[in-house]
Amino acid sequence: MRSRKTAERIASLCTVLLALALPAVAQGAGPLKPIAKAQNWMLADDLQSARGCAAILDGEDVDVNLLETKDGQMVLVASHPDWKFNPGPIEFRFQVDAGPDKPMTGNLLANLLVMSVDAPLQTALFSAKEVTWKVPGSEFHAEVGGLKTAFAALKACNVRKGLKH
Repeated sequence: MRSRKTAERIASLCTVLLALALPAVAQGAGPLKPIAKAQNWMLADDLQSARGCAAILDGEDVDVNLLETKDGQMVLVASHPDWKFNPGPIEFRFQVDAGPDKPMTGNLLANLLVMSVDAPLQTALFSAKEVTWKVPGSEFHAEVGGLKTAFAALKACNVRKGLKH
């Protein structure tokens, strides 16, 4: 298990990387491709300013993006076009389905809330139907069924693109 400090460093690094990658997703990732057996998840494999791929889920309350670090760790990103965050860390609570909510630390950047995912949380997300971000003053829900299949498709896409782990 990674220490909290290591997780925070990973999240900070991911924030920098996402500053380059996710705007490309939002501004023209090429045609999104449905991911078979992953419910409403879509694959972006033609990012303009990044070499990797992203799995994207448009939600009613919040959009969800899955990315993968070079070491294969999942990064979960909540986004909303109306958000305008100042860059920096945020402490929030995160809930998977009807389970207990966990305190988390993530990073804010523009309209993104970025969080690294440790192994226990990844396992929980693989069978999740819904997740909730509880940030100060608000809650944001997303239906994430099919996430396990979406992440597998994302990993395969990154391997096809030559991003080895």
